[in-house]
Amino acid sequence: MSESQSSILTRLLRQDLRSTFTPYSSAAGEMGKQAGAIYLNANENPYPFDGLQGLERYDLQQPVELLQAMADTFGVSPAEIVATRGSDESIDLLIRMLCTHGRDSILICPPTFGMYQVYAGLNGAQTVKVPLREQDGTFYLDTDRIIATAKDPAASVKAVFLCYPNAPSGTLFDPAEIEKIADALRETCAVVVDEAYIDFTQNESFCKKRALYPNMLILRTLSKAYALAGERVGCTICADLAFLRFMRGCLAPYPIAKSVARNAVTGLTLAKDGQAARTARIIANREKLVAAFLSSDDIAHVYPSETNFLLVKFKSYDAAQGYLTRAAARKIILRDISNKTDTPNCLRISIGNEDETAALIALL
Repeated sequence: MSESQSSILTRLLRQDLRSTFTPYSSAAGEMGKQAGAIYLNANENPYPFDGLQGLERYDLQQPVELLQAMADTFGVSPAEIVATRGSDESIDLLIRMLCTHGRDSILICPPTFGMYQVYAGLNGAQTVKVPLREQDGTFYLDTDRIIATAKDPAASVKAVFLCYPNAPSGTLFDPAEIEKIADALRETCAVVVDEAYIDFTQNESFCKKRALYPNMLILRTLSKAYALAGERVGCTICADLAFLRFMRGCLAPYPIAKSVARNAVTGLTLAKDGQAARTARIIANREKLVAAFLSSDDIAHVYPSETNFLLVKFKSYDAAQGYLTRAAARKIILRDISNKTDTPNCLRISIGNEDETAALIALL
């Protein structure tokens, strides 16, 4: 990569990738897709099974209709998107691209999404932790400490991961704090804003401010508000087109299955008219649960949530386990994080439909 092509994010790439890496060039990527063409360049089987016609051919690495549907939904251009298999693949790929094995680090703010640290470990990167500050019954970013730690050369932080809203706490951080972090670190490291749950809030996505922060990468997923968890579709969004071109070169040749792309486009199209009402139902069920839990003698605290789940702190570990056991007896499966040091005596409870909400309340 020449210096003329470099940008803040491309300069943060691993040195070996910048100097010697050559992306794989797939058959579909080289020739594209033309209606009526005879394709004998990808070693595909020309005899599909009945009912599965069309699936015998590879799709483009980045399906055009999917990119356009995502662009329309998220308010960006298709060129500013890299579609991936859920946002998990984006997390894994970004760490692999930015962090040199055994030398570099990512920074996270626990309690937060555990896969950031898992992918860092798989890619030979260290994880630096700046815990959230718990105050007045909720969590806050320790902004100044995040900035100072990320700027410390000894830490060699290449990416700061901020879950907005946060999981598992459900906290919606002050966007001004995230902007302060991104601005302070614009020459230091990437700031990855994971917006898996942003559609359950009234706040704007950072997609609208992407051009203001050249070191910011925004992750979106169709697994939560768009009810497509089984399809595994997500993306990375940023304003740095050179970095995204390089990212596509590091991605698998054909990551998005044709059937998955088709269902994702359908889901995003239906969401234009139907998502708001469904999200409102989830929020209404969440508030019913909050009221019920707060009336229970077993509950110490319900953390404020701007997501489709609650972090519920019980008065003791035994109380949490008792509720978990009663739920399991009725085949209601909850997430037990009561033995973790940063979420003691806590259960994370997803918001279900009206009947599922009533069943949870009955257990109290």
